[in-house]
Amino acid sequence: MMRYLHSPGLDPYRHFAVEYHYATAVPLSEPVVMLWRTVPTLMVGKYQNTAQEINRRYADEQGLQVVRRPSGGGTIYTDPGTLQFSYIVPHDSGQIAFEGFLEPVCAALADLGLAASFKGRNDLTLDGRKISGNAQYKIHGTTVHHGSILVSADIDMMTAATTVDYDKLASKAIASVRDRVVNLSAYLPPGMDAPALAAHLRQALCGHAAPLTLAPGDEAAIDQLATGYFANPEIIYGRDPASAIVKSRRFAGGRLTLALDLEAGRITACTLGGDIFATEEAARLPAVLAGLPLEASALRRALTAARMDRVFYRISIEDIISLLLS
Repeated sequence: MMRYLHSPGLDPYRHFAVEYHYATAVPLSEPVVMLWRTVPTLMVGKYQNTAQEINRRYADEQGLQVVRRPSGGGTIYTDPGTLQFSYIVPHDSGQIAFEGFLEPVCAALADLGLAASFKGRNDLTLDGRKISGNAQYKIHGTTVHHGSILVSADIDMMTAATTVDYDKLASKAIASVRDRVVNLSAYLPPGMDAPALAAHLRQALCGHAAPLTLAPGDEAAIDQLATGYFANPEIIYGRDPASAIVKSRRFAGGRLTLALDLEAGRITACTLGGDIFATEEAARLPAVLAGLPLEASALRRALTAARMDRVFYRISIEDIISLLLS
């Protein structure tokens, strides 16, 4: 059983701040689970270009919050009809992996008669349609896994507010986002809304374990993270890379985008983007590539020496080389 971390309210910036604070500043001796909801929100992946992923005008008109996750993956829409769950697991510095974190959620849904299953790189599906997307990041030896469960989400707003990656849809042999997703409300017993599902998951994952409570110094640190980092427009929107060459391709692990500056055939700068999942070590990639020629053997030697085969989820060194040389 895990300990339960209570994070009330619907403020996405605060929820991410609570999650990050517990992952980085609170010594944990056992795994923690957090169940939370948000106002209508667009959550952009760590490596994504926000301007390309959301309908900014529509988001502004509808009053949607926009936040950048510390994890990779794609942009998702959440609202009070969507249930978020987060695992914070200390002493876990392995590679990115999803299935083990989702098995307890599937078991809890099975108790309600729902046969959800893990599919693709990071989804839970029911009757072939997505009910949950998931993402992960690792920091200071701790793994944070967070997922989103569609209970009674506004699917119309979801489709209007996000930009569609048609390559991704084509890879799943579906025509639209609406065809791909489904709310659990179509399957749950009458009256079981997102808060009721949260109560069921809490019991399934935590039993009767006493919840964690914030220490006196935690509130100020969390407030500073929420306002100073997660709600900061520079973090959310950043700047588009003004690079000479942009290379992008979808692999099994997601879309990887590399924006390159070249001089005399050598890489002088590199910006990483896409809806990929990766460990903290991904931040070293620009330095690893700096000064290298666009030549397979040189790239392979450098990427292998830097252990980049252990950094990206379902993206190999040969995938990176093929993209750079495309």
